[in-house]
Amino acid sequence: MRDFINTYEFNMDSSPGLRRFERIVFADNGLRQDLIPAFNALIRAKGPQLLNELDNWLSAQDTKSPLRGKESKRVNTGVGIYHFISED
Repeated sequence: MRDFINTYEFNMDSSPGLRRFERIVFADNGLRQDLIPAFNALIRAKGPQLLNELDNWLSAQDTKSPLRGKESKRVNTGVGIYHFISED
């Protein structure tokens, strides 16, 4: 939650061109309860594909060698995907 809140606060205080990626999708009028398992299956099928691609990209970057010359400091970064169900 800390990372999400930090991103949200950063975006609130930044100009549009500098904001970090932050998106959410949801069913405008709710999703029929009987479709939740299908939605969950879709998330489980597609979510790992995107996360694996991002993880592979991050892993391919040279993160172990010392910084040289004009290179900037290292920054912890990542992406998280979660499925929420609000039963209000």
